[in-house]
Amino acid sequence: MKISIANYSKDASSYEWDFGDNSASSNAENPDHFYTKMGFHNVVLTANNDFGCEDTTSHHVAVAFDKIFPPNAFSPNAFNEEDREFRIHAEGISDKGYQLLVFDRWGEVIFESKNREKGWKGKMKNGNFAPAGVYAGVISYNDFMGDKHKQQGAVTFVF
Repeated sequence: MKISIANYSKDASSYEWDFGDNSASSNAENPDHFYTKMGFHNVVLTANNDFGCEDTTSHHVAVAFDKIFPPNAFSPNAFNEEDREFRIHAEGISDKGYQLLVFDRWGEVIFESKNREKGWKGKMKNGNFAPAGVYAGVISYNDFMGDKHKQQGAVTFVF
């Protein structure tokens, strides 16, 4: 995730930014930074002026997603194991409040999971495989900051 930082230092001539994620520091006045992991980061700016005076300030930054992007197709016959079930593989989702629902074309729930580790393997409640096709899904979840999210979409089940 990219963030742009506004620097409000007055009369400073050099800057050093620590982005709190073990990445390289920056000497830019108003840097952009790309975070590769979600979470809370402590951004520290050390500013110096031409007279050798130094000042430091810090700010906690929360890096979080607005939306997750679930897979849009899967097959129980897929070569890769992670492609054999419809499961949400996303960083930053809390176990608390998680729910995945899959519906058939009549709006009946054919799969429900309240565990992020349990995905839909293409079977209906009776244990038989569902027909190949497109199914509606709804996911409700809390992110690592406790914010609630709900998304809906479609997943294609292929044999």
